[in-house]
Amino acid sequence: MRRLPADPGDYSIEGIWETVAQKILQTMQQILQKIWGQCSRRRDQRAASTI
Repeated sequence: MRRLPADPGDYSIEGIWETVAQKILQTMQQILQKIWGQCSRRRDQRAASTI
């Protein structure tokens, strides 16, 4: 991950967008993992109850 330069004059729109995009991607991955974890747990419970 690239660090943004300390000098505010060096901030580029692309650099800021890159950081924002990475944060959004990380958040979406966490949400998807939570949802996937809940779904697979429910599937396991259903499978256990049918046996």
